[in-house]
Amino acid sequence: MAWTAGIANFFLKSVCPLCQRPAQGIFCRDCDRQIDAYFPGQLPQETGLLPVPVYCWGHYDGALKRAIAACKFQGAQVVAQSLGYKVGAWWRRDIGQAPAQVVIPIPLHARKLQQRGFNQAEVMAQSFCRLTGLRCRPRWLQRIKETKPQIETRSRAERAANLAHAFALGAMVPPQSVMVFDDILTSGATLREAITLLEQHQLRVSGVIVLARTAVMTH
Repeated sequence: MAWTAGIANFFLKSVCPLCQRPAQGIFCRDCDRQIDAYFPGQLPQETGLLPVPVYCWGHYDGALKRAIAACKFQGAQVVAQSLGYKVGAWWRRDIGQAPAQVVIPIPLHARKLQQRGFNQAEVMAQSFCRLTGLRCRPRWLQRIKETKPQIETRSRAERAANLAHAFALGAMVPPQSVMVFDDILTSGATLREAITLLEQHQLRVSGVIVLARTAVMTH
């Protein structure tokens, strides 16, 4: 499989993508330890941020933040795979029973996907599902509106307008319970828009899984 070949090739290089020091796995021992330091265990659900339970692996800071940047801006797909496995291992150990068997990753717009080469949230979700036995369905949700990064918006109203009508259902599926997967949770605007669209089509969102949680933008 392509993903296993990617990991095997990366092992042969034996160079950490974050610090360029020798590595026995994806990361060197020091960077891997630093990434895990931003895993505090299950974070408390944010009251009112999203209308569904939030399962978050860690804090968006330090080495974990650098690892996510390597996925998004350096094309390090193998890093996204490794981070997805970390979330999957935590889920198996600490969460166990899933509220739904289907996981839908937040998609990228086609133009951004072409520029980046892969969707880091999808790659993470696929690794997560391989380890947990859940089913990843990346084609069930499409991003049809090219939005600017939420970090560039200045208010809650601007964030909502930026994401309005950004998603569409990518496949006709029967009503069922699903979970949504994303790499970073900040204000929750992207996830709220996706949840609204899915539930309009009778796909009940039972929870959201995210790799990392930032400070909330409230202005």
